[in-house]
Amino acid sequence: MTKKLDLKKILEEEIALIGLGWDIKGVIDSQNRIYTINSDTKLISKVFELVTTPIILDIGEKYKIKVIQSDRQTVYPDLTLVLPTGEKIALDIKSTYRKTKDRVAGFTLGSYTGYLRNPTKNIMFPYHEYSEHLVLGFIYTREEDKDGEIVPLTKIDEIKPVIKDIEIIVQEKYKLSADRPGSGNTANIGSSSDIEILRNGTGVFAKHGEKVFEDYWRNFLQLKIAKDMGKEQPYHNITEYFEWKKK
Repeated sequence: MTKKLDLKKILEEEIALIGLGWDIKGVIDSQNRIYTINSDTKLISKVFELVTTPIILDIGEKYKIKVIQSDRQTVYPDLTLVLPTGEKIALDIKSTYRKTKDRVAGFTLGSYTGYLRNPTKNIMFPYHEYSEHLVLGFIYTREEDKDGEIVPLTKIDEIKPVIKDIEIIVQEKYKLSADRPGSGNTANIGSSSDIEILRNGTGVFAKHGEKVFEDYWRNFLQLKIAKDMGKEQPYHNITEYFEWKKK
């Protein structure tokens, strides 16, 4: 019998060995000019994804894990990891910045109107084929922001990093989730903003399990959408959800 790999533990240990930090200075062109980057959250998130993917590919080679990369930005997950047993693990790479010592802006954990409700919508493989959904999360502190510059390669050491104090967490998605959307009126699942909760994977759904997390978000309605349907929102939080389920 093939021994099941503890992928969460493997990712934590392998990335800790590498000691992934932030030494990205910018983008270099063919004339040895560096275009520095700012701390725009979408840009930082994309760079984390670009830097991390080769590391995951190396881990995959070491442990005989097939790594399949998403070919489109809007398709979940960022990486599908196929274990030697054939088991599929979804891995999303996320990042967020510290707002205070103990709190962050929060991760956005994907749409709740996509593959959770239609198992083949915007997803690499049908949702039910994934046995686990992991988040590789980066928490960082933003430095004082500034506009981009063009700097010659010879002065690369003079470019100050735009972020610092990077912390890496690996958790199952449902253990990070909050019971509220992630941002504004978008249909994204939000995470806890408490750093200790993110570290320990003790979000509101952790004690209830992944099935409750999935059912909660499959049935969640934004206020505007509910009004457009001539309905009231069935619930706003986990307490109201359990009351709704009783009915």
